[in-house]
Amino acid sequence: MDLKKYFKKAGEQINPIAYHDLMQDKYRYVIKHFLVLLLLLTVISSVLYIPKFIILPQQFENEFQKFDTFSLDIDIATKEPVNFGLLTIDTTATEPPEKRGIYITNDTVQVQFLPFTTPSRAKTSDFKDLTKATPTIKANLILGTIMLIPYLIFLMWFYHAIKFLLLILLTAAAAIIITRTFRGEIKSSYALKTCFYGSIFLMLELFIQPFSSSWQVNALVPYIIYAIFVIITLIFLKVTEKDYHKYKKKKTEEKKEEHRDIFSGTKIGKHAEENIDPELIRKDIEKHGVR
Repeated sequence: MDLKKYFKKAGEQINPIAYHDLMQDKYRYVIKHFLVLLLLLTVISSVLYIPKFIILPQQFENEFQKFDTFSLDIDIATKEPVNFGLLTIDTTATEPPEKRGIYITNDTVQVQFLPFTTPSRAKTSDFKDLTKATPTIKANLILGTIMLIPYLIFLMWFYHAIKFLLLILLTAAAAIIITRTFRGEIKSSYALKTCFYGSIFLMLELFIQPFSSSWQVNALVPYIIYAIFVIITLIFLKVTEKDYHKYKKKKTEEKKEEHRDIFSGTKIGKHAEENIDPELIRKDIEKHGVR
C-alpha cells in the first residue's frame, strides 16, 4: 500500500479545483480509495483513545469502591464444555486446560489472551463478593481491553463505513433531485463521485469523538462542513466545465505537437501523414547514427 499516494489524494480531496481530474476516476477506484482512507484514518484516530484506556482501570476501581456489597451466586452445571467464542464454561473439568480466552470451571476462572504467556487464575469463590476481587477484575480488564483493540478498530471502521456510505448516497440523491427540480443539470456521476471524495470531511468525526460525547458536535458539525463543501464543489464543476474541456483539448493538442516534433528534423516527419516507406526510415536511422 502506497501511503504517500493515499495522502496525496486526500490533499486533492479538499481542493475543489482538483475535482475535474478526480471525476475521471473509475467508480471501483473511488470506492476502494474511500474504504482504505477510512481504515487509515480510523487506525490513526484510535491513538487519541489511549489516554482514556490508560485511566479506565482507575475509573473502574473508583466506581467499584462505591459498592458496599456486590455478590454473585450463580449455579451452573454443564454436561460438556460450552463455547462462546473466547469464553468456555466447563464445570465437568477439575483443572482448566491452557487455552486462549476465558475458561471457567467449578472452582477456577482462568484468563489467557496472549500466546506463550502464563494464564492467570482465580478461585470462583473470590467472585462471590466482587468488592474483594477488585485487583483480579482490574488486571483482567486491562488485559482484555488490550486484546480487544484490533476488534474495536475493525468495528469502528465497519460502523463508520456503513454510516458514511448511507450519508454519501443520500446526499448525492438530494443534490441531483434539488438541482433538477430547479431546472438545473448535473451529471449523476459527478454528484456521486464528489460526495465520495468529499467524505473526507465526514471523517473528521473520527478525530472529534475521543474529545466529545455530544452527537451534535461529533456528527452534525462534520456533516454541515461536508454538505457545504459538496455544494460549492458541484457549483464549481458546473461553472468551469466548458473551460476545463477547452484546457484539456489544448493540452492534448500540445502533446500531439510534441510527438510530431520528435521527428521534425528527419524525413520521417515530412512523410508522417503519407504512406511511410520502410526503406526511407532505415536510411534516416543510419544517417543519424542510431544503432
